[in-house]
Amino acid sequence: MADCGWRAAARLDTLARMARYRIPAGRARVELRVSNSRFIATIAPAATMAEAQQILREIRAEMPDATHHVYAFKIGYGASVSEAMSDDGEPSGTSGPPALAVLRGADIGDVALV
Repeated sequence: MADCGWRAAARLDTLARMARYRIPAGRARVELRVSNSRFIATIAPAATMAEAQQILREIRAEMPDATHHVYAFKIGYGASVSEAMSDDGEPSGTSGPPALAVLRGADIGDVALV
């Protein structure tokens, strides 16, 4: 009987953690054209930093001719969050930090944005 209570409590804890932030349901991509430039953004769920880095590698392989592969990763939430970002050759602070700020402001986690 006590074991059932523990399982129920563990399940409620898991649901409570999931309710704290949003996680993408799958990959999504959008493209914006400005003059002669194409801006392509892909967002995908990533439960670990290793998964996020793998997504970045896949996109780099898929689009090797892209001038820049700017990215922002946000894994976890609250005190246990890990973040990473890069301007990838764009002027310092103009791409990676704003992308990460969008993820922070959207209350989203376990996400890779490239």
